[in-house]
Amino acid sequence: MYHYVRPIRNSEFSDIKGLEITQFQNQIAFFRQNFHFEDVDFFFSSLKSKKYERNSSIFLTFDDGLKEHYTHVFPILKSEKIQGLFFPPAKPIQENIVLDVHKIHFIFS
Repeated sequence: MYHYVRPIRNSEFSDIKGLEITQFQNQIAFFRQNFHFEDVDFFFSSLKSKKYERNSSIFLTFDDGLKEHYTHVFPILKSEKIQGLFFPPAKPIQENIVLDVHKIHFIFS
């Protein structure tokens, strides 16, 4: 489960808790060597059947629907032929607001 994956070090919010793109790429390489990436169909069939096998499978999820998921993460997943799920919240779009959790992240950074 990922949240912020972006070039953080030289950004306006360099203290935000997140993952640099190179660190994400390193994690993908590690996962590829040590796990099997599952696809969306497997993920949903596991949820539906409620059968969760303990094996060396992995499935990536991305919370908050951040722009960086599309600009930075998606191209990496596409080039690596890895599927994942993105969970953008509707409230910021419908109500034109910033979620409290993101406000807190920026305050702490």
